[in-house]
Amino acid sequence: MVLAVPYGAVEAIIGAHADELKGNILIDITNPVNFDTFDSLVVPADSSAAQEIQKKLPETVVVKAFNTTFAATLASGLVGGKEPTIVLVASDDAEDKRSPRRQPASSSDGPADLL
Repeated sequence: MVLAVPYGAVEAIIGAHADELKGNILIDITNPVNFDTFDSLVVPADSSAAQEIQKKLPETVVVKAFNTTFAATLASGLVGGKEPTIVLVASDDAEDKRSPRRQPASSSDGPADLL
């Protein structure tokens, strides 16, 4: 499952679908940007959107991915028409981090594991 909504909508979605999300892997691509000012985040400084979502869904595996990659670079497999697209993926569990990753069809290198 992919959570591709403005971060402000996450609370309502979790409230409405928490039971459906139990036992599943949720790929979070949200960015917790303050949409009023675009100059700060709306999550605590020592946390992230994925960590806040994980706290609310303890029986769901939350994996952070794709939020730093634009749709056009995913589609073309290139950044700036030259460099290969790299998809960043983060999770507390190595196995869970691997399981939802599907290499974008146009990316030669696939996701990059940074954690």
